[in-house]
Amino acid sequence: MDASVEGPHELERLLEQQMRVQERQLAWARLGMVVLAGMLLAVPIVALSGRRRLGAAARTRRWFLTPDEIAPPPELAGLEAPDDARAATTRRAGAGLLAPTPLRP
Repeated sequence: MDASVEGPHELERLLEQQMRVQERQLAWARLGMVVLAGMLLAVPIVALSGRRRLGAAARTRRWFLTPDEIAPPPELAGLEAPDDARAATTRRAGAGLLAPTPLRP
């Protein structure tokens, strides 16, 4: 006990102050644990979702989709799937290589 504590009210005040400090420290520790858990789980999640079957299953369940993948903006909605003529031209032109496709106005 500190010799400078005078009376029960002062002791209560010091204990409450100490509890507030410990609560803040605990909050930072919890935040650190969440960040650490995220870093540790990132590698296995990427490795598993990178597999063709598991990645396709995650995509059908919409687990890791971004907002633009869920509801694309109207400006990009027409660029999502090429029409048949452009797809056939792209396949013939590059035989597996990406060919430039013109943008529609």
